Amino acid sequence: MMQKNILFLEQFSNISGGQKVLLDILRGLDRNKYTPYVALPKRGELSGELDKLGIKHFVLPIGAYAAGKKGLFDVFSYIAHSILLIPICIWAIKKHKIDIVYANAPRTYLWGTIAAKMIKTPIIWHLHSILSGLELKLCSILLLFGVKKVIAVSRSVAGPFKNEDRFEIVYNGIDAAKYCNVESRERVRGELLIPAGSKVIGFIGQLSRWKGIEDFIKAAALITEQAQQIVFLVIGDVLFGRDLGYKEYLNKLAMDLGVTSRIRFLGQRRDVPRVLSAIDIVVIPSIEPDPCPLVLLEAMASGRAIVASAHGGVAEILEDGVSGKLYPPGDHRKLAELLSLLLKEHALIGELGNRAKVKVTRDLTRDIFIKKINAIIDKATF
Repeated sequence: MMQKNILFLEQFSNISGGQKVLLDILRGLDRNKYTPYVALPKRGELSGELDKLGIKHFVLPIGAYAAGKKGLFDVFSYIAHSILLIPICIWAIKKHKIDIVYANAPRTYLWGTIAAKMIKTPIIWHLHSILSGLELKLCSILLLFGVKKVIAVSRSVAGPFKNEDRFEIVYNGIDAAKYCNVESRERVRGELLIPAGSKVIGFIGQLSRWKGIEDFIKAAALITEQAQQIVFLVIGDVLFGRDLGYKEYLNKLAMDLGVTSRIRFLGQRRDVPRVLSAIDIVVIPSIEPDPCPLVLLEAMASGRAIVASAHGGVAEILEDGVSGKLYPPGDHRKLAELLSLLLKEHALIGELGNRAKVKVTRDLTRDIFIKKINAIIDKATF
């Protein structure tokens, strides 16, 4: 069987959820069949990981593009960059004798799809975001340009496209073994200066307004009126130049609500499995639907009890009252109520965590994920 070359298109140079998934795909790609190349905006954290994996990569001048709501300037800037990138992408496909293009994010879809169409190279999209407005309309039109398959990380991601038959739902996967043999819970708690006997409730993720961290802090303020031995951890930081003043705002909110002494802002951590071992309850309070957050799978693999807002991919994976607790998005009072319930019923924390762990190790492992991705790529190329 002749080996095929795949060009992966990535829109960021730092590492967050989508880039972690990309790295998992590259690690699990059948190298007897495929040789991967990666195009990314600039050298950075991601290119460093690609160097370690020995994967060839190069820079394309993708340019800056605002996260979140886009203004007219952002739209025109993106279109202008796309016009420039189409011939550059064609050149890269020809130079590296690419057999299939794998676009890992929406920002790469326009120029990547048109370039692939112009030289009759199949393209796969991997969609990690829930699109709306202009982005949704544009991507719906681009699907007419011969996209072979769209991998959607949840039904919530595929839903806005109205039963498009080229979509395949592939939930993210996790290497569950990484979360089984971590250091002593008490040792990690000691490093974090958590008082003995405390209950620990944690948020892990990007510090962004849609992630609902304000609701987490407001719920913390309500709970601390009822109990003394509780520590709240906020683990994460602002990424990709977004919401640069948001961290200061959250600190001020905690101060205004009188919970500064109980909330620890730990910043970005590279030892999430260790930190999770110190946590009793993980909160996923997103006020907008979260497509399929890796922290959900990480918490499940760690056997943590999870309380999350009931929408997006989270609500598709967690079964309310069985493998976690769900509450209406944006309702910090209901969040506080559920957390208070769990703090009183200690056995329920363990029961929810154990069921979550069974679910992830049965259905959402990295091996299952990689097997599905390889099968989709095979079908598109052979």
